[in-house]
Amino acid sequence: MASLHLIPDSSFVLFLAPPAWGKTRMIEELWREGERGIIFISPLRALALEVHERFKKSKEVFYLEGQGEWRDVQKKFDKASKPFLIATPECLHGEFYDYLESLEKRPLIVIDEFHLFYLWGETFRPHLFESLMGFALSKAPILGLSATMAPELIQRWKFEFSLSMDHLFLIDLGNQTLLKPPRFKHFYFSFFPEMFRRRFIYELLHNQKETFLYFCSRRSEVDQWLDFCARRGISALGCKGGEVQSFIESLKKCPEPQVIFSTSALSHGVNLPPLSKVFIGEALGRKDFWLQMAGRGGRKGEQYELFSFDEFEESLKNKTKRFLKEFFFDFKVKWKLLINFE
Repeated sequence: MASLHLIPDSSFVLFLAPPAWGKTRMIEELWREGERGIIFISPLRALALEVHERFKKSKEVFYLEGQGEWRDVQKKFDKASKPFLIATPECLHGEFYDYLESLEKRPLIVIDEFHLFYLWGETFRPHLFESLMGFALSKAPILGLSATMAPELIQRWKFEFSLSMDHLFLIDLGNQTLLKPPRFKHFYFSFFPEMFRRRFIYELLHNQKETFLYFCSRRSEVDQWLDFCARRGISALGCKGGEVQSFIESLKKCPEPQVIFSTSALSHGVNLPPLSKVFIGEALGRKDFWLQMAGRGGRKGEQYELFSFDEFEESLKNKTKRFLKEFFFDFKVKWKLLINFE
């Protein structure tokens, strides 16, 4: 990836690679071996904090917590020979983009989880999309990172940034793929949710020395499952949107829970313990969302199984065959659970 050191001004490189490929490690190499400073922008505060934790030993690394801090951070940024600034988009404003545009030697802008700037930027976080326009107009070189960029978003990126940037480059090392596929995928049709939940409870009761991840469709479902585990003495942690930092602190105190329940909040970023099984508790209907959740398994090289209501690579005939295996196994599950809960 030596050529990434040479990204010229007014250029956008969209770098696509599977989850757990090592994109953060690549950024570290770009910073240490390159000549430019780096501004690392993440739409996820927890992920921005993790990156800061990794780099903070250097005196040239700065973390921007809010808009009001930029002027103080700017003084330090100007003095550093090769600064590394970490921030979320909401911490940036017009003065920051004007500053970028005024620099003779502009830093490399690294935009992590680039697809989220489109998916969230036009709905509940408009500042994400606004920040993209600010970066483009600054003429600074941009490196966008993603593992799950839908084809329609790639086409939109090409069209929109061709209007403001001189050069666009696409590097695809495995978009919408898994670096570590599950050793086995269990498929369920969405009109059999009770069968899915029974299988989860069965696995939970019979694999007590492993860690599972269960994605819930609603915040209230996280609470319901936590209550279920508490009443049975099962070690469990929960995570919901807006509470990721609190979850990280809980994980430090309990680094190997038997199960983690989460909304989509944990589908990106946050380091988790090795997972033996990943359960996606609703039909997502989108491959990019599904891959982000499925890709939480195997990040440390471990073998894992995936249980979900989605399958994007097989025919209906093959999906039906796989479902029938789960259907017949469900008779065993019902019997075992009947014994356990008598």
